[in-house]
Amino acid sequence: MSHEERTSIKSERPERNPMLDDAAEQSDDDELDKLVDSSEEDDDEDEDEEAMRAVREGFIVDDEEEESRKRRKKHKRKHRLQEEDEELDEDDLALLRENLGEKSAPATQFKRLKRAAEETDNRQQSKGLDDMFSDEEGQGGDDMEDGAEEDADDLLEASRKRQQMPSHEFRDEFDDFIDDDEFSDDDEDKEEKLARMRSARAKQIQFAQTSQLDQDKLDELYEIFGDGEEYAWALEAEAADDDEGDQFDEYGQLIPKSKKDPQALTEVFEYEELKEHLLTDKDQEIRITDVPERFQTLREGIKKYDLDDQEFADKQQWVADTFYNEKLALFQEKELNKDAFLKAVGQIVHFISRDNLEVPTIWNCRKDYTLHTYRENGQLRVQKLLNENDLWRILQLDIDYHAIYEKKQAIKKMYESLPDETLDLIYEDFIKSAKSISELQDLHDYLSFTYSEELKDTMNTKQKSHSKYSIFEKIKKSEIYNVVKNMGIDAEKFGDNVAANTQIFLTDDYIKSPQELIKETVRPRSYFDTEEKAMHAVKRIFSEQLSVNPKLRAQIRKTFEKYAIIDIDLTEKGKTKITNSSPYADFKYAINRNTNSFMYQPDLFLRMLEAESLGYVNIKVSLKSAFDPFVSHLFTFMSSDGTSDVSTAWNDLRKQCLTLALNKLVPMVALDVKEKVRTTSERMLFFEIRDNFMNKVDQAPFHPIPSQKGTVPRVLAVSNGDGKKDSAVLAIAMDYDGAIAEHLKFDENFKDSEFEKKFTALANRFKPEVIALSGYNVNLSHLHKRIQEIVKNNRITVEVEDDEGYQPEGTPAVEVPVMYVPNETARLFEHSTRAEQEFSDKPVVAKFCIGIARYVQSPLLEYMSLGDAITSISIHKHQNLLPEEKIKFAIDSIFVDVACLVGVKINDAIRSQYLSVAIQYIAGLGPRKASSLIRGIESNGGILIRRDDLVLNGLTTKNIFMNCAPFFEIPSPDRYDKDVELLDATRIHPEDYELARKMAADALDLTEEEKQEIDQEEGGVVGKLFDEGIDKLDELLLEGYADQLEEHGHRKRSTLEMIKEELQNSYEELRKSFHILTSDEVFHLLTNESKETFQRGMLVTTIIQRIDNRFIMGNTQSGILCNLQRSNIVPYGEDWNLMAKYQTGQAIQAAVKSIDYDTFRAELSLLKDDLSNAFTGKKIEKFKGLWDFEAEQRDIQKELQADKVDTNKKRILKHPYFRNMNAKQAEDYLASKTNGEFVIRPSSKGVNHLTITWKIDNHLFQHIDVIESDKTNDIQS
Repeated sequence: MSHEERTSIKSERPERNPMLDDAAEQSDDDELDKLVDSSEEDDDEDEDEEAMRAVREGFIVDDEEEESRKRRKKHKRKHRLQEEDEELDEDDLALLRENLGEKSAPATQFKRLKRAAEETDNRQQSKGLDDMFSDEEGQGGDDMEDGAEEDADDLLEASRKRQQMPSHEFRDEFDDFIDDDEFSDDDEDKEEKLARMRSARAKQIQFAQTSQLDQDKLDELYEIFGDGEEYAWALEAEAADDDEGDQFDEYGQLIPKSKKDPQALTEVFEYEELKEHLLTDKDQEIRITDVPERFQTLREGIKKYDLDDQEFADKQQWVADTFYNEKLALFQEKELNKDAFLKAVGQIVHFISRDNLEVPTIWNCRKDYTLHTYRENGQLRVQKLLNENDLWRILQLDIDYHAIYEKKQAIKKMYESLPDETLDLIYEDFIKSAKSISELQDLHDYLSFTYSEELKDTMNTKQKSHSKYSIFEKIKKSEIYNVVKNMGIDAEKFGDNVAANTQIFLTDDYIKSPQELIKETVRPRSYFDTEEKAMHAVKRIFSEQLSVNPKLRAQIRKTFEKYAIIDIDLTEKGKTKITNSSPYADFKYAINRNTNSFMYQPDLFLRMLEAESLGYVNIKVSLKSAFDPFVSHLFTFMSSDGTSDVSTAWNDLRKQCLTLALNKLVPMVALDVKEKVRTTSERMLFFEIRDNFMNKVDQAPFHPIPSQKGTVPRVLAVSNGDGKKDSAVLAIAMDYDGAIAEHLKFDENFKDSEFEKKFTALANRFKPEVIALSGYNVNLSHLHKRIQEIVKNNRITVEVEDDEGYQPEGTPAVEVPVMYVPNETARLFEHSTRAEQEFSDKPVVAKFCIGIARYVQSPLLEYMSLGDAITSISIHKHQNLLPEEKIKFAIDSIFVDVACLVGVKINDAIRSQYLSVAIQYIAGLGPRKASSLIRGIESNGGILIRRDDLVLNGLTTKNIFMNCAPFFEIPSPDRYDKDVELLDATRIHPEDYELARKMAADALDLTEEEKQEIDQEEGGVVGKLFDEGIDKLDELLLEGYADQLEEHGHRKRSTLEMIKEELQNSYEELRKSFHILTSDEVFHLLTNESKETFQRGMLVTTIIQRIDNRFIMGNTQSGILCNLQRSNIVPYGEDWNLMAKYQTGQAIQAAVKSIDYDTFRAELSLLKDDLSNAFTGKKIEKFKGLWDFEAEQRDIQKELQADKVDTNKKRILKHPYFRNMNAKQAEDYLASKTNGEFVIRPSSKGVNHLTITWKIDNHLFQHIDVIESDKTNDIQS
């Protein structure tokens, strides 16, 4: 790659915050060290001793004494803080810096942001980017504890003091637990037991402090496995043995002593338990390493991730080129500026690999690098180059590159093991140009064959004796190899001709024919002692030389990838197994499919591969009619122009060798093509799953008032379970904070007036803002309709309140919405361990309602809380075609995107286990780092005052802080506090805080001196902007300031706009509004059917529920009410008695005439014409040239002929469950039966087989093959 090409994607590193870097470096080596104020410990210790004396002496401390003690404690704390403040002020620090030779901050380089109405501005220049992140920004952290303690209650204060106690103070926990009894005879035993308890507790505390593990996990492990005290007697025995000194056996050999006490978790707990709780050594390494947890997991197994500069530039180029080619295949390159695109991709690779920034951090804080800005006719233009899906794809390519890199390094090592004088031009060319694993494998095969004998020296003895190239080495050493040398052209020159697509090297015929040369070289008693053997050996070695030539392989692969045709070859098994309702029916007779046609239907090829794995089809990849012309074209590059018999003989030999080579290469290349189409299809399906899941998760909490988007509502969740006649209606009233205000069970039928009274009373009492309904089947629709009537008749409305809790006058009443809610999360929650732990006293349907209410309040948290069960959610109808780990990665990537979009109120999450589930999806973190962060904050008082405390208090390391900081929201207090950073309540990254302050100062029209003076006040310049009006920001000209920043290498155009938006509306709800289900989605929710599976013209099975001579009414297994009018049953002019012909409970097949998806009703027909035109399964689009109609007709005729034979032979079996039915008829017969019913029927496998068809559940049947033996003939002709 040229210097210019490398420069085009050269990394542009944004300026970093020195304060953060310095603080992070101190935290790298000692991440979780805790600093305890010794004076406070003394105070606490004195107070504890005083309290214990009071208790022992029988005193009860009154309120006045308690208040007096609190005042003394508060006075001591204030006095101590004053002493700390008096140690070094800012002037002293400045003097120290001057004495140390540090230079003062340089002058600012940027002008003030101009107001829209101003044309010139001669004011003093404000602070520049070089001064943006000074050490002053971190001041105030020392006072954090004071502010936190003032607001904390007594319980929190006591808890925090206890956490700050050194380990030796925990011994007092058992002091005086057992009073001394001077009359006891067991004093010594008690003392020993008490000492063991103290020792065990101290060891637990010491281990918890040094292991950096979550205390909850350790407590859980100790609860399961104990702390080892039950084995204390054995340890005491060992200790006694140790006191006896060395022991020797009868031979005088020293007897080894017992092992020491275990020092690691692996010596105490089973590895699988540690792995399940993320407590292995590897998990601990992930916790403390300053790399995002997800990155560490993805990079696991990569031998060398950190590359040198040239290797890293190669990676940037490879990722950029590969991604551009992928865009090219989707015809998206027309919208892109190629140079800008390649440069942007290279920069993103730098952010990921070198800066360890996760996708949300890049998207939120480095968004300018995903855009291309330029000026056209004096106007600023912005072109979007990359989206979030693209960033995740670049991350995948970053990992994929290392497989290529490691393969390339292995080949280099292989080549370097050859003799020093070895010089191979093919190697030198391909090692630089190879861009894929396939190309590198070609080079590997070439070297292995060409230098097989030289490479033997690097192999062990067993490999030497079993080398697959041994026969070729014998041929090379024999005289018959002269025939190959006189072939007129070698494999390398032929490859050059093919690569150039022209005959660069001409072929010369030897004066003798190949047969004559072979006769001369054949020797008796040699390995090739006959002409046939010798000729076979010549063809074999020359064809092998051709087949391993990388240039020939590359050309064939390129041709197949561009022109290959895919056909489906149906097997005999597939002819019977792939029916019209099969998931493989749409490609049963597929032919002439181009490889590019799968780009827009990625599931199609994956289903083909699945059918092939089941033995139903064979996927054929070929050039079809173009293959022979292609071979002829290749042969022109190796044939001679001679016309003599000798020339003809040589050309025939060359043609035979080329044919042998292609016979070996074509299947291999076909597999490569299939693999490439598979990986492309999986990639496309991966991002389809991402997009589908984003639609599920990207929802704000529901609220009936649009202006209150993002506000959590009060929810009344209602369900009648399975909706049977004896099923009660249950309601759960969930308040804003997720607490259950009421749980009510209605014993009355919901159609009764008493139900209406109770429900109305509940609604008036609780005042819900939404009534959410969900259930298991169509029966819920009747309850939904009834509750809508109750709400309307009783005028149940939403109370609209302003910010102060009052209802504004003149506000129109809003009727409480009654809506269906998806049940997929609630169905998993109701039977989960989590539900059992939280609500063990509530019935299953009540837990279901709780899941519904939680979903309405936060769809994101409900999906997150599912854990590993999330993969069982239906996201994409073909998601099962992807490996589960890829589905999980697609889901987790969406969780990361949306969690960072929404942000996490970190202090609320620390106090709530339900809310804390989102922390692991914040950029930089993961389940391990999240648990460590939670534990760290809890041990530091249980509250995070400022974002920069994450680094200053050693809660995170530098890179993790750079990723997670902007996504932790710390809401601003009602009153400004000097210790609180107001910008922590925004999405602005701490590295951009100075930019935000500068914008605020310029919006207020402040000089630099005025800004510095105001910054010393509570709230600073940002607080003053909030007080005087954030609308002043609209007067700033950000475009000019962005130009100034870009001149100094800082791309902040998009960042400036984001800062403005956050200052005006911090953490605004950016998610889409809560999705209200459409009628089609409700139909699918309650019936599990869709417009694709239940549509007009389809043949369906219905179970008769009621018969009248005028009509028949029935239900499908999915609960759809079906009506058959007499005119759609009896042909015109005929007179049937419907009650005599049909019976209740009978399953019949009918054609769908019409369907109302809103009311779950369908009109069916039994007329012959309608049945003959009806279809089962989904409609299959069949196009001429892409569907093998001839093969389909042949198979249909064979099936009809077979059916005629079967109908002439009926089995006679005296068994009450035997029926002469086929599989379809058996399933229809059992459709109306209860689960567990079965029939015995003839088998299609022959007269010695029977089949048991067993109904497992609705739409779910199992066909069991039974083999008969020693039976008499039971066939009736």
